[in-house]
Amino acid sequence: MYKKVSIENFKGIKSINFEDLKQFNLILGKNNSLKTTILDAFYILSTPTNTEAILQTNGYKGLTLIFPDLFRGFFHNLDMSKNIKFVAELDEYNENRELEIKIELTNSMDINNKTIVNPLSSTKLIAKFTMKKGENLPLQIISTIGMVNFKLDAKSSSNFEGLVNNIYLNPNNLTNKIIERFDRVNFIKQTDTLIKYLRQIEPKLVSITIGNGNIIYADIGIETLMPINLLGSSFTIILSVMISIMSIPKGILLIDNIENGLSYSSMELLWSIIFKVAKDFNVQIVATSNSSESLKAFHTIATRMGKIISDIKALKIDRKDDIIKVTNAI
Repeated sequence: MYKKVSIENFKGIKSINFEDLKQFNLILGKNNSLKTTILDAFYILSTPTNTEAILQTNGYKGLTLIFPDLFRGFFHNLDMSKNIKFVAELDEYNENRELEIKIELTNSMDINNKTIVNPLSSTKLIAKFTMKKGENLPLQIISTIGMVNFKLDAKSSSNFEGLVNNIYLNPNNLTNKIIERFDRVNFIKQTDTLIKYLRQIEPKLVSITIGNGNIIYADIGIETLMPINLLGSSFTIILSVMISIMSIPKGILLIDNIENGLSYSSMELLWSIIFKVAKDFNVQIVATSNSSESLKAFHTIATRMGKIISDIKALKIDRKDDIIKVTNAI
């Protein structure tokens, strides 16, 4: 689990530091306070030798970058002369990791003291990942991604991935791999646990199965099976979050806009399930919200369940120009 994370020169973030992270973390802030960018950084740090992960952070939001400006938008103020840098400390194995990302402009020329880049160049990102565990010697891996003959080309100096098991959920991709993750839950024989928690939403629930067309059906005791989307958005959201947690033991689940589509009572139910299931599977949660009700539900359920301060952390993000202030929300 992440204990400390710092982010520099990444998208809208010039610099931000997170200290003393917990197993359950809620980051609050207004729209455009860079909450999603923070989750992007956690995601990239968790897949540090996969340079395509950097591009995927825009894919999660439905954005498309057009070559030759494919990489410029990842740098703070579009300034590619200043490297992106992520630094993290994880509690498992006393691990420290650092990821530095820079641009390499090839097929360029200097004209009148100005660098002119050929629009058909093979401009690429170079990511240098360094990891150190305890007293062991540090491991360093160089990965690249760039355009070659109008196609993305990703390479790494090692097959070692440095992966922290992770899933990144947001309102746009909530059900994107739900079948694959449900299969994983079946494989590890946790379907009964899943049903037990989902009965808090639908008390008549008997079982869940995958039917024709890769549709998930629920048996609620009537004559025919029912597609889960007919059981309401709360059911689908909580199902997706639960099976995501179960799919990544000892990993990290990132959830953007956790309150989206949920009433206050459903938020309370979601947090009660997250606290229980994530504890069982040893999964760290980092979620964002712009809702004070989400903070209220988070704190209310944590208090009701006896979560002590060592388990939870709620942070408020305030942004003014390039200055980002991080304060405790509870």
